[in-house]
Amino acid sequence: TISTCDDANFDTTLSAFEGCGGTELACNDDTSGCAGATSEITFSVNAGVQYLIRIAGFSGATGTGNINIRCDANNDDCVSAFPITDGTTAFSTDGYSGTNESSCGGAGDTADGWFIYTASCTGNVTVSTCDDADFDTTLSAFDGCGGTELACNDDTSGCSGNTSEITFSATSGVQYLIRIAGFSGTTGSGNITISCTPENDLCADAIEVSNPSSTAGTTVNATD
Repeated sequence: TISTCDDANFDTTLSAFEGCGGTELACNDDTSGCAGATSEITFSVNAGVQYLIRIAGFSGATGTGNINIRCDANNDDCVSAFPITDGTTAFSTDGYSGTNESSCGGAGDTADGWFIYTASCTGNVTVSTCDDADFDTTLSAFDGCGGTELACNDDTSGCSGNTSEITFSATSGVQYLIRIAGFSGTTGSGNITISCTPENDLCADAIEVSNPSSTAGTTVNATD
């Protein structure tokens, strides 16, 4: 989204192109609700790709102001969840909308982003923003869009800045939906970290196998 809305002293026009002399992706003269006949455009982009932005004035008008650019990832809805794997992934919920779908985030837990995670093991999946986000996060996990909530946390003890951590049982190869939002509608950015600890990580939880037997397994993320 590129905007001069309420932030220029002349009648602006805005347009975006895929390159010099290339296809026009969006164009606007006056945007409803923006004072002074200022403008705003929104178009789809791909990370790392360059785009050309043109600002001009209606009927040759000129002037000064500010051009504001915001890039909103399209995982704002569960059905558009981004794939995510074990490890650490940067995220931002700035500009996001949504609905209150978690049980622990309070009435204003609405600005949310979604990730889809395929469990790398059968065991316990831990999802965390602990000490690694600049706002009061909430985390929740679901077995599908509109499905059962498997875990939810607003503030985790020992995590600074009211950041969060959840753990839930998972089955290897099954997909789960991870929702990150902000308490009372707060937004911001940070990192989300995911790990899967095998269910037989402890001796007391050893998995029974037959003899002879060929059994698949993993020690990834196993602890000592």
